[in-house]
Amino acid sequence: MQTIIVTEHLGFCEKNYVIFKNVNDLTQKTIYDISVVPYDLSNEMMDLNCATFNVAELSSFGGYGEKPALMLTTTIPHAAEILSSVTKPVHKVLYLWDLDWIYNVYDTNWLHSVLNSEDLILICRSQYHAEAVEKTFDISVKYVLENFSLEEIWNLLDDIKKR
Repeated sequence: MQTIIVTEHLGFCEKNYVIFKNVNDLTQKTIYDISVVPYDLSNEMMDLNCATFNVAELSSFGGYGEKPALMLTTTIPHAAEILSSVTKPVHKVLYLWDLDWIYNVYDTNWLHSVLNSEDLILICRSQYHAEAVEKTFDISVKYVLENFSLEEIWNLLDDIKKR
C-alpha cells in the first residue's frame, strides 16, 4: 500500500526512532512505496531508507487507480492539516502518539472536530490514551495499537475495507 508518513521533523527523538526503524526494517525486506514528509527541514536527520518530500506536495499525494493510499500522522495539528489539504481518496490515519492537548493549548471544539472527523481513522498508542480521548471528548476509540507497526496498520485498513 502506498504510504506517506507526515512527521514534525527527521531528527532524533523516540517517536522518529520507532517509526523510522519500522520503515527501514520494511524496506530491507522488500520494496514498499513508503515516503516521509517532514514539516521542519533541519540538518539533523536520522537514517531513513525511503523517499522524503516537501510538505507542499501533500495535496498531490494519492493512491494508484482505485487503490487508496495511506496517509499517516502522529499529531492532531498534522491530522487537521491532512484533513483539510488532501482531497484525493486516501486513508487518513492519526496514530495518536501523545496526548497533544496536555502539552499545548488548543481550542476544545477544534480538537473535538478533528478527532471526530468521519474522514479520519483514529488509532491510539495505548489503552490509556484511548480512555483519555473517550473521557475528554466523548469519542469512541475503536483501535488501539501499542507497538507502532505499518504492517499492522495496513492489515487494520484491509479489515476496515472488508466491513
